[in-house]
Amino acid sequence: MLSDIGLAALCDDRIYWMVRPQDDPFPSVVLHLISNIPNYTYQGESALKFSRVQCDLYAESDMDGEALAIAFKKAVSGFRGITGATDFKGIFIDGWRESVDAGKTESELLFRTSIDLTINHKEV
Repeated sequence: MLSDIGLAALCDDRIYWMVRPQDDPFPSVVLHLISNIPNYTYQGESALKFSRVQCDLYAESDMDGEALAIAFKKAVSGFRGITGATDFKGIFIDGWRESVDAGKTESELLFRTSIDLTINHKEV
């Protein structure tokens, strides 16, 4: 995700696992590992894994949130390839929700798009 030009143009390097720093600017992305399920064959567990990741995209305006969601989808949907020590066999969007969260004050709102991904991968 960090190497995608379109996504980086919007959120720079503000992509985090589980916790977003409190005073960090928006837009940003927070990832949550929901499940990491091994794949089995008749010979036992294989190297292939099936993970589910919830991706929460935050922005301070509806327009920024929509732009971030579009860039995020372009960066991850259908991705296949090796990144670092991981061989991604396929990343697929499995759910999409939009909501509004409270901001720093009562009058501020954060626009959140939650995207569920199923990821087929193995270590190289």
